[in-house]
Amino acid sequence: MFDSIFTIHAFVGTAMFPLVYSLLPQRDADCYIRFFNLLKNIANQHNLNFHPDRVSLDFECASRNAVSHVFPNAELKGCLFHYAKAIWKKTQEYGLQTQYKDVPDVNKLVRRAAALPLLPLDRVEDYWLHALENAPQSDACTKLTDYVVLTWIEGRYPQPTWNH
Repeated sequence: MFDSIFTIHAFVGTAMFPLVYSLLPQRDADCYIRFFNLLKNIANQHNLNFHPDRVSLDFECASRNAVSHVFPNAELKGCLFHYAKAIWKKTQEYGLQTQYKDVPDVNKLVRRAAALPLLPLDRVEDYWLHALENAPQSDACTKLTDYVVLTWIEGRYPQPTWNH
């Protein structure tokens, strides 16, 4: 019946508050667009401004595309938690979770990958090149480093969208 829960939080002063909880039947752009337009209409009916300047969300393409469509002036930022979760998921997929615990250089590589969003944008590539120079030489580590480059450094998500 429902495919996902979608929550919206906002800063009120310096504190973050949950504002909307929704159960959505699908994870596609059309569903998200209908949802965001419904919220905009409800906000307008109550004389509320629902035109965010900045939106932080996970890296699901459908939700990102919907936000860009409904709120074209909003800056999209990827969520740091979801970025780190994606790195850990690939660490597991490539069979590195045991080595992460037992091999210090593998641990360091994974932590460096997860830390990339915390660097100044102009230092990301140099930092990653340094991490690659010191990365363990194994097929699994190469898969992980390739994933980071092809998805994050040079790939699908422009660096400003995930860098904080």
